[in-house]
Amino acid sequence: MELQTYLNILWRRKWLILLITVLVVGAAYAYTVLATPLYVSTTTLRVVTIGSELGGRPDRDYTELLMSTYASIATGGTVRSELMRELGLDARPTIAVDLVRNTELMKVQATAADPALAQSIADATAQIIIRESRQQFSGDGQSVLEILQRQVQQVESELATARQNYDQLAQQNANDSSALDAARKSIELKERTYSGLLDDYETARINEAVRANAIYVVEPANLPANPSSPRGDVNLVMGLMVGLFLGMALAFLVDNLDTRLYANEQIEAVAQAPIIGEIPRARDSLRIAYSGNGHTAQSEAFRRLRVNVLAPNISGNIQTLLVTSAKEGDGKSTVAGNLALTMAQSGRRVILVDCNIHQPSVHELFDLPNEAGLSNLLAGHASLSGVTQETKIPRLHIIASGTDLLLPMNGVHSIMPAGLVDRLSQGAELLGSPRMATILAELREAYDIVILDTPAVTEITDAMVLAPFVDEIVLVVARHQSTRDTLRTAQRQLSNIGVKSVGVVLN
Repeated sequence: MELQTYLNILWRRKWLILLITVLVVGAAYAYTVLATPLYVSTTTLRVVTIGSELGGRPDRDYTELLMSTYASIATGGTVRSELMRELGLDARPTIAVDLVRNTELMKVQATAADPALAQSIADATAQIIIRESRQQFSGDGQSVLEILQRQVQQVESELATARQNYDQLAQQNANDSSALDAARKSIELKERTYSGLLDDYETARINEAVRANAIYVVEPANLPANPSSPRGDVNLVMGLMVGLFLGMALAFLVDNLDTRLYANEQIEAVAQAPIIGEIPRARDSLRIAYSGNGHTAQSEAFRRLRVNVLAPNISGNIQTLLVTSAKEGDGKSTVAGNLALTMAQSGRRVILVDCNIHQPSVHELFDLPNEAGLSNLLAGHASLSGVTQETKIPRLHIIASGTDLLLPMNGVHSIMPAGLVDRLSQGAELLGSPRMATILAELREAYDIVILDTPAVTEITDAMVLAPFVDEIVLVVARHQSTRDTLRTAQRQLSNIGVKSVGVVLN
C-alpha cells in the first residue's frame, strides 16, 4: 500500500485511535495518582586496589572482580537480613548496585516509600559492606605478616650468631684469611636475606593496611526530595505513545477485517471498472438534486457524472444506459433520476424507465402516479404513449414500473414471499422478451438518451437480462456500506454476460 492509503486508513479510524489513546493515557494517569511514591537514596563507595594505592598501576581484571564481589555482597541475603535487624524493617529492603565504568566507584541505591528510610538503608548498607570487607581481608593479611615476622626473627638471630662467630674467629685465628673470608661472606648473605625479609614485611604491612581500608564512602547517602516513581510526566508521555501505537495497530487490524469499501483504489480494483462519478453526502436524504439555482454540491456532482458518462459519446454511439447497484439501498434510483435530470437540462430529450417492477421508486422521486407503466406495457395492456409521463423538468419523461405484475392476495397487492416468487419470474421473462427489445427500439427513435433503472444485480436477474440491450452500465456503489464480496459478485455476474462498458458511481 502507498503512504496515502495508510493515511486514509488512519483518518478513517481516527475516532478508534483517539479512544484507545484516551484510555491508555487515562490508565497511565490513574496509575500515577494511585501508585505509592518511591524514593531512591544513593551513596557512592570507592573500592581501593593495592596497585593504585601504592602508586602502581592497578590490575583492571582484579579491580572488576573485586567490585563485582562487593556488589554481590551488597545485594545478597546476608546484608538484607542485617539491614532488617538493624533498622527494624518488616520486609527485605530494595537495594541495587551500579558499577561506574572505568572507575573504582560503585553506587549503592536504596528504594523505600519514605525518603528518610531510603537514606538510612543506603547508609547502613554502605557500613555493612565496609565491615564485611574488613572481616574478609584482615585474616589473610595477618597470617602473611606473622609468617614474615617469624622469618625476620629467625634470620636476625642467625645474623647475630654469624657476627659473633666472625668476631671469635678474628681473635683466635687472625692469620687464617680463608676462614675469615668464608665467615664474612656468610654474614653478607644473611644481611641480604634479612634486608629482603624486612622489605617483604613492610610491603605486607602496607597491604594489610590497604586491605583493611579497601572500601570507603566517597559520597554519603542523600535525602531524596522528590520521588523517583511514579513519574507523572514520563508516564503520561509513555501512555500517549503507547496509546497512539496501539490505536494505530488496532486501526489497521480493524480495517483489514472490515470488508466494507472505503478507498477509491479498493473499489476500482474489485469492480475492475473506473469511477466515473462521486456523489457527496447530502445533509438530508437525497432525492432530486434540483433547486432553484441548481448549484448545490450534489447537482454539480451529477453534472460531472453526465460529462463522464457521455465522454465516449463523441460519435453519438451511447444512447441507452442501465443504472444498477451491487445491492439494494445503494441509491441507484436516486442516481438514475438525477442523471436523467442533468441530461435533460443539457438540452437532450431523456426518458427514464423504472424497470424495478418489484420495488418501484422512480415515480416517487418525481411525485408522479404509478397507475400504469412498464409492466402494463409489457403485458400488452397499455400503449407507449399511454404510460409515458411528463415531469416538471423540460425534455424529461418517465415510464413508471406499473402495476400489472403485482399479484393480489385477498384484495391486497402482495409483498409476501409467495407473491414475490411469481412477480420475480414474470418480471425476468417479460424484461428479456422481444417485446422489451421492441419498446427500447421505439424509445431510441423518440429520445436522445434512454435510462433504465433496474434492481440490484446481485439480488435479481432483471439487470443482467436487460444488460445486452444497452450501450453502457452505471454501477452505483454506496461508499462505506458496500462490501468487497458483494461488489466482486456484481462484477463477476456482469462479466459473465459479456458487458463491455461499466462505470462506477460512488454514492
